[in-house]
Amino acid sequence: MLSPDERQQLARTCATLLPLDPAAADSLATEVYDAVVDLHGAHGAARLGAALRTLDSRIANLLVAGRFARFSRLANDERERLLLAWADGRSQLARTAFQAIKRLAMFLHYTENPPAGYDPDLGDSPPATQSPIRPLSVDGVARLSADVLVIGSGAGGGVVAGELAAAGLDVLVVEKGTAPADHEFPRDERRGHAELYERRGALTTADRGMTVLAGSTLGGGTAVNWMTCLEPPDEVLDQWHRDFGFVAATSAEFRQSIATVSARLNVNVDESPATSQDSAQNAVLERGCRALGYRVATIPRNARGCTTCDTCSFGCRHGGKQDMRRTYLADAAARGARFVTGAEVLRITHRGGVASGADILAKESDGQPRSIAVSAKIVIIAAGAIHTPALLIRSGLTNRHVGANLHLHPTTAVCGEFAEPIRSWSGPPQTRYSDQFADLDGRGHGVRLEVSPAHSGLWALGLAWTSQAEHRHRMDRVDHLANVIVIARDEHAGRVNVDRNGQPVLRYRIAPDDARRLLRGAVEGLRILAAAGATELLSPHQANLAFRPGDVAKSSDFERYLSQVAAAGWRVNDLGLFSAHQLSSCRIAANAKHGAVRPDGRAHEIQNLYVADGSILPTACGVNPMLTIAALAHHIAQQIKAATT
Repeated sequence: MLSPDERQQLARTCATLLPLDPAAADSLATEVYDAVVDLHGAHGAARLGAALRTLDSRIANLLVAGRFARFSRLANDERERLLLAWADGRSQLARTAFQAIKRLAMFLHYTENPPAGYDPDLGDSPPATQSPIRPLSVDGVARLSADVLVIGSGAGGGVVAGELAAAGLDVLVVEKGTAPADHEFPRDERRGHAELYERRGALTTADRGMTVLAGSTLGGGTAVNWMTCLEPPDEVLDQWHRDFGFVAATSAEFRQSIATVSARLNVNVDESPATSQDSAQNAVLERGCRALGYRVATIPRNARGCTTCDTCSFGCRHGGKQDMRRTYLADAAARGARFVTGAEVLRITHRGGVASGADILAKESDGQPRSIAVSAKIVIIAAGAIHTPALLIRSGLTNRHVGANLHLHPTTAVCGEFAEPIRSWSGPPQTRYSDQFADLDGRGHGVRLEVSPAHSGLWALGLAWTSQAEHRHRMDRVDHLANVIVIARDEHAGRVNVDRNGQPVLRYRIAPDDARRLLRGAVEGLRILAAAGATELLSPHQANLAFRPGDVAKSSDFERYLSQVAAAGWRVNDLGLFSAHQLSSCRIAANAKHGAVRPDGRAHEIQNLYVADGSILPTACGVNPMLTIAALAHHIAQQIKAATT
């Protein structure tokens, strides 16, 4: 619990960040506190209280900001300057505390109080329909059994479930998230993040330096992603074969797996418009690339009859997104597969080096927890690169690569303001990309440039804060902002550990080589926005490095600005970073010295235990990974079929 003084301090901080009257500041402070407790429990509340006390400490402010002053005793303009010193200073702890409060406060405020220019088209409300996937009731259930237990239902779990059910095996799918029908998907940003994303969309690395977006619902990331279906680059597949003994990566059979899943997901380019009318932000990327002579291409998407709506990130209400729910999971259900949703898998059960099932904690219809023992001849973990290694560690596996080699495709965004409305949340989310800078080191490590649909809450937490008035001005112009996101194929890796409760902790800090490539991409993204006609440019740094190109986009002033952006560096919680792709934390390798999983998907340590999700990629793939993960899962499913016949 926060003390009364700490609660008042939090309200003052909110009123400094945002133009709020006392009642609104108190209300927002309560929301921020409740969110911290919901996300991080008592430990998070204790850290918040400590940060608020430190912000009101004369000694701390002297060290951080050169001001021997208490925050609570300052006038509002002086509080702004003090907060800015926390945000911009040398102290990583101060920057982290500032960003933690700022991001939550901005997101919570603007999802409830959007600026005037934010006007998403929610589309027509679809009729209520019953999903073909009907989760089991677990009321009174103590045991379940199946031929195959699939843990997770995303790009990997969905494919293996569909393939193995089609082969006549009795399949049980266990999913941690819920299973909303199409018409039940949220229509607003706050509910969308709360109901469909890991940790309500607020998962971060341990140092809070990177926001990590991961789907947590039936269909996993495929239910909330932006339908980008890029094939793994040949040079990446060659590396997997050469360096990790994954011979199948370069085989005709794997090529066939890519083709097969592409066909089932209806991957095509016909539903990828990028005109200013259909998708102004993608049109900006294409226009800027063409003006500079940079490569730009159409993104294939898993879409069929994609209708106009602006809530793709919160699940498809109209059936146009050909995600796992609508394809492989529906196929599995039609062939008798069963589903348990809202269930946590506590551990894999195994004896004598052979997997036998899992212990799960599900919910009965009244919300009460129900412990269930599941027995299965084959166990397939597809819980994603965050939860798969945590589950394996909880289950007693000791291979040193379980949880290691975590790649996150670190991503930053540069922004441009345009005279005309852009409405970055509107239309097909991603339809164009550039791989002009995909190989910056001669070994396949570089960046790809795309755009990100962004609603008001995401803009609010992502935009730099240098003063209350400046941030409010940016938000008032949010419909005129466009972004270019810079996605790095990271060479260096972090790891997944578990806390004392067995829950995953992501330890990752971007390495200097990867950061330099990311900043090169940021510079090129700013060039693209300028060439497309932006009236003002914004770097991804908290310092809010801004530039008005005017007619001098090729001038020495512009080049000096770009050099300034590159030189600003990548301090933790200064450069804005996020990840939508979590990979490689249980990587495939021919032997246990180099990986956690065999080339056929089997764990090196335990028989009949397979892994089939993004965690098995030997390295980062450098492209949006859904198609790669689905193809790997298809390949593994064929190995399982062969082993069971």
